[in-house]
Amino acid sequence: MGYSVSGLRLRYGERTVFDGLSLELEPRTATAVLGPSGCGKTSLLMSVAGLLPAAEADRSGFRDARFGFAFQEPRLLPWLSAEDNVAFVLRRTLGKAAARERARDFLARVGLAREFSKRPSELSGGMRQRVSLARAFAFPSDVLLMDEPFQSVDPRTRAGLVEAFLELESAERRTVLFVTHDIAEAIRIGDRVCALSGAPAVMVADLRPDPKDEAERRELETRLYSLAFSGLA
Repeated sequence: MGYSVSGLRLRYGERTVFDGLSLELEPRTATAVLGPSGCGKTSLLMSVAGLLPAAEADRSGFRDARFGFAFQEPRLLPWLSAEDNVAFVLRRTLGKAAARERARDFLARVGLAREFSKRPSELSGGMRQRVSLARAFAFPSDVLLMDEPFQSVDPRTRAGLVEAFLELESAERRTVLFVTHDIAEAIRIGDRVCALSGAPAVMVADLRPDPKDEAERRELETRLYSLAFSGLA
């Protein structure tokens, strides 16, 4: 069963963000949504989750769905270890012992097998994002919403995080909605790439990239830039 948001409308004062936007999410696939800063990408995520009271939309398929989240900032509890930050979101559904076991498993899968006991202040920025990624996938969600989670790290660290995401996403298939303003990242991550542009936001592209084809990838990058970013601040 798929998920959909249709007829999405949202205004902030005099500014119209969405005026009838629709989006369908195919089960167990990753949809990347591109767009310039301020076009409403984060508002789209919150609307999909039903967390934006000002938004008006018909939401289908979400009634019993469990949502997982990953944000631009890791949002870790500073007084807890990496293990406890992941286990914290699992204890209600799994119990304390099982939550710890699952937390350690997912931390190991993102390359932090030796960092279980460290607090966020003892980890690098990239490591903190890996804890956030482990936490997002460790929680048994149906829909995973990701708000530019790799934005605040350097390019090399970002590339490693993308690979960690792809490995987890391949093993732990979820319905993923991933927003970004990075075209190459969207093509690398998305089974499907949608692009927003304009104010109010309009869906200007809905593509299915093949990142293994270098010529297609370059053509897609150029096309997506011209559709979603060209001429916009």
